[in-house]
Amino acid sequence: MLGRGVWSSRGTPRYKAMVAAIHAGRSAMTHSNREALTVRGPGVETPDSVDVATRLTVAVAWNAMTRFVVDCGVVLRLVSEEIEVRAEHELLAPTLLRSQTLSAMHEAVCAGEIPRDVALDRLNRIWAIPIRLLGDAVLRRRAFDLAEKLGWAETYDAEYLALTQLQADAFVTLDAQLARRVEGIVPTATIEALRTP
Repeated sequence: MLGRGVWSSRGTPRYKAMVAAIHAGRSAMTHSNREALTVRGPGVETPDSVDVATRLTVAVAWNAMTRFVVDCGVVLRLVSEEIEVRAEHELLAPTLLRSQTLSAMHEAVCAGEIPRDVALDRLNRIWAIPIRLLGDAVLRRRAFDLAEKLGWAETYDAEYLALTQLQADAFVTLDAQLARRVEGIVPTATIEALRTP
């Protein structure tokens, strides 16, 4: 999950001070990073039983690698606003991301929102982003079970949740309603958590 260096350094005074500050609500991070990590989620088992929000906060503060699952809206925003993702973050998505981004760009062209050449350029830049795409049988089964549990007829969003549960630290979406619906199921973070400082 998170970079091993964070937890291997957990006995140091710097680490202990940072965790104490976080628990006291005085995060030892920059203002931009505090804004970025609007993280919600259930507690998880860690070496010190630290909750998800604290783990992510410490990881970003220490520049440790964090795995984020990103949805179609986030990827489109990264490209349209030319947002650079921090090198220490790993992005993941279900394989359906390819079809969703392709369809979103084609729909935008058909609606007259952007010219065809702009759409194709954005698609090329999307395909150049280092995103690990996954869609194995375990993920599909977890997505099916999650959609069933949540009462969703479609499994598209459930694939993102399943991947977050299986492989990542947090799910990044621009859909505020979806983020609220998945509270307690997976931790979430805003797109600001991905930005380079």
